[in-house]
Amino acid sequence: MRWLLDPAAVIAGLPPDTRPLPSVAAYDQLLTGAATGTDHATPTDPGGSP
Repeated sequence: MRWLLDPAAVIAGLPPDTRPLPSVAAYDQLLTGAATGTDHATPTDPGGSP
C-alpha cells in the first residue's frame, strides 16, 4: 500500500497508452463560428467615442 503514495511508482506500473491523440479540429470550427456568428451588435469603437 505504501507504493500508492509515490506517484512515480504508480505511473511506472501503468501500461502504455495506445489511444490516438485527440483532434482539436471540431473546437477550431466552433471558435471560428463563434467569432463570426454573433447575433447582436458589437461596438466598433470600444473606447466609446461618439
